Amino acid sequence: MGKAAQVPVTPSVLEWAMEESGYAPAEVATKVGVSADTLNEWLRGDSQPGMTQFRRLATLLRRTPSTLLLPEPPSRPTPKVEFRRSPSATRTALTPRERLYIREASRIQSLVSWLEGEMREQVEPLPRFTNLEPETAAAHICAMLPHPSDDDSVQTPAQAFRWWRSSLERLGVLVFGFPLGRGAVHGFSLSSDTAPVVAVNTWWRSEARSFTVFHELGHLLTGTASACLEAGPRFARPTDNIERWCERFAASVLLPREAVESFISRQLRRPLNLRVTTLDVPTRIATRFRVSLRAATLRLIEMNLAEWSLYEEIQPASETKPKGGGGGGMERGELRASQYGDRTVGLFLRALGQDVLGRTDVLDALNISDSDLSKLVGRRRRTA
Repeated sequence: MGKAAQVPVTPSVLEWAMEESGYAPAEVATKVGVSADTLNEWLRGDSQPGMTQFRRLATLLRRTPSTLLLPEPPSRPTPKVEFRRSPSATRTALTPRERLYIREASRIQSLVSWLEGEMREQVEPLPRFTNLEPETAAAHICAMLPHPSDDDSVQTPAQAFRWWRSSLERLGVLVFGFPLGRGAVHGFSLSSDTAPVVAVNTWWRSEARSFTVFHELGHLLTGTASACLEAGPRFARPTDNIERWCERFAASVLLPREAVESFISRQLRRPLNLRVTTLDVPTRIATRFRVSLRAATLRLIEMNLAEWSLYEEIQPASETKPKGGGGGGMERGELRASQYGDRTVGLFLRALGQDVLGRTDVLDALNISDSDLSKLVGRRRRTA
């Protein structure tokens, strides 16, 4: 029998892809089905993987086979995202899945930024708040955004999240939703003057996503792009000053002080100087404003109406999305619209209509089929 064909993987590219993936070398060797010594030989260039092993590498590292055959690692810089975590979280680094979606968000961000320039659709850069108190910064943002409580058509947390998403997209923020999974970060942010990104983990329910959107927006406004693991076995008071600023900012946007005070005094008929010691009050506030229990409790703490001990009583499971749904029945075009948002998909379709991008370019960018694209175009025309 002849010797099995070997694939000429570039050692430096393989090392780069492994580092980018977040997998330790021992994990790569185990998942590909080779010994640590064999993997080290590939990394030194002393031997090369067979075809089956090569395909396993490409699948595991989430890279196209052609990428692993490049003569040197790609020059595109790695997205700069700082991993931040709750004091109760035990993990200290991003997972391979989180790294994958951060790369995906960065890819789309770069394309959108280029398209905006080509089509002269640039947006005003977001303001930067480096020395403002969170509530003051929130007031600046609230002046730029309508509040869903002013619209009678917004009745559910899911509708409120879509409202906030659309409002931020009109400000030029790309709001992505990715299935990062249970135990993953709630969201992450990628800075850019022309195409800033906030991404939310769709594992969590709509109320939690609304909070995450503004938490990550806080990172953009302070120039601290991050991926935030906001809970471990329990919620705990943040010890990171930047995380605390972003939490206070998000709660202030979602729960305007005067509106909360009015609800407490008029609807709940409670004196404003009476301390809140149980979760009953923040639960009712969360229902009224269509936000998470965590956001409501944080707002009460910020308003000096509750103590941190109340926050620690909240179960992280309260933010988990109920079983069922999840987009499993969506066609790929609909799924991309859900993940990337109306602004992003609309920009690609306008680029197609104006011949800035060819049809193949759009198919590759959105990773959809030709029939999926035709349906997206048709749907866009019907709703125009």
